[in-house]
Amino acid sequence: MPPTTARETLLRALRLIEIGWTRGRDKKMRGSRASYCLTGAIWAAGAPPKVRWISLRAVGYILSPVHPRSDRQIVRWNDMPRRTKPQVIAVLKRAIQLAGGYRGNHSQP
Repeated sequence: MPPTTARETLLRALRLIEIGWTRGRDKKMRGSRASYCLTGAIWAAGAPPKVRWISLRAVGYILSPVHPRSDRQIVRWNDMPRRTKPQVIAVLKRAIQLAGGYRGNHSQP
């Protein structure tokens, strides 16, 4: 069943990123294992367009509260040469909190 809220979408994206993260493309396959960039994981979560848009806006707000980042700017942020998987995970966790609270088994950012 597809996610119906931004929080559910971001939680699914978090799970995908925890399994594998990449930069430079939405999805990268290594054998049968997929790695996703930040926006690619949100798209792969399978939410309807409006929910996906709200999810991306939550991430954009975390990256820049005064001028929330667009999808393209989120991609550029993800793809920066020194970006790390833990940084991407921390942004997702903060976006999950913004989108309705975070109650998981993962440590808080």
